[in-house]
Amino acid sequence: DTMPKFEVQGSNDQKSWQTLGANSQIVEAGKDVKKVTVALKANKTYRYVRVIFSARNVGQKLSLVESEVWGTVGK
Repeated sequence: DTMPKFEVQGSNDQKSWQTLGANSQIVEAGKDVKKVTVALKANKTYRYVRVIFSARNVGQKLSLVESEVWGTVGK
């Protein structure tokens, strides 16, 4: 299956979401995706992070098995 484009968003209240980064490439069907790195542009801290995937065709599967968010703690 094809991995669609996606967007990473951050929020402190789960109501107002800010876009922090996105991938710009689509990984075509038949290729195993082991690691995708997205540089996040955050000028403040967020309590919640979510990933929004773009629409897929009917029948396409998608599994997000593991994710890590790295950063520094603001002072």
